[in-house]
Amino acid sequence: MSMKLRNNSNILSVVLLFIIMNVCACAGAYAQTDTIRYVRPDGSYENDGLSWATAKNRVQDAINDMHSYMEQHSLSRGYVYIAAGTYVPTESTESSGGSMLNTSFKIYEGIQVYGGFNPDAPEEKPGDRIMSNGKKCSENWSDPNGIGTTSGTEIASQWDLRHKTILTGNHSTSIVSYVFDPIRGRYNTAYPANSYHVVWFATNGKYDTERTADELKDHFRPLDKPALLDGCVISSGNAASRSTTVREHTAYGGGVYMVGNSYLKNCIIERCNATLRGGGIYADGGGNIEFCYIHTL
Repeated sequence: MSMKLRNNSNILSVVLLFIIMNVCACAGAYAQTDTIRYVRPDGSYENDGLSWATAKNRVQDAINDMHSYMEQHSLSRGYVYIAAGTYVPTESTESSGGSMLNTSFKIYEGIQVYGGFNPDAPEEKPGDRIMSNGKKCSENWSDPNGIGTTSGTEIASQWDLRHKTILTGNHSTSIVSYVFDPIRGRYNTAYPANSYHVVWFATNGKYDTERTADELKDHFRPLDKPALLDGCVISSGNAASRSTTVREHTAYGGGVYMVGNSYLKNCIIERCNATLRGGGIYADGGGNIEFCYIHTL
């Protein structure tokens, strides 16, 4: 009788171990795929964003969903993949209030956002995205020593993506205009209705000025974990504030407002402006920029 009980106990232990291993394996596989959110122009707000087939149509919704999931599961990293197309920001940078001009693409710490995926046949991972020279992104970077040895056009093709994911701050049907004034030696610009910042990395808020030096007043804290934007065209931001009484962030970084531990890679910044500093990019205490092209028109 005791032998039979021991045998049954051993069988039960093996069965339980098998079940636990399968549950853990399934949970691990689920967690791995669940750390990516997908966005495409023909997606839907109601979609869960867990695949290209069920992609969301708004970038910020995907970022927010990934951010919430990371907090719930104590994760340090998450991803958002965006198919080629044009997207506008939908959420304010302000903790309360704000107008349409305050909307930006807000990227939280630990989140890596990749654009440039083929909308008709999306690549599986960022390294498979096709560059303008026809090579995969991973192939272009297989020999970094080759950068800078050929013409400017050939160099640019090593980071310029064929399928354009455009993040625009223009909320109007009119386009930004630049007319050069030869007398004043500068461009006269006209922005119809544009966000102060297209991309906003300062998602950890301002420094506590009661605990820090006065020179940090109205500046923003660095991110605790790296955040990345890779492979996008950032267009038509206008940091147009003219306040002189306080340091207003809306006068800096029309294209991208960066802080410490934020990363920008393989991006084009165009048609962006600021009344004070950083028309294309403003780095508030830090920021890392690699293989990006900033131009006016």
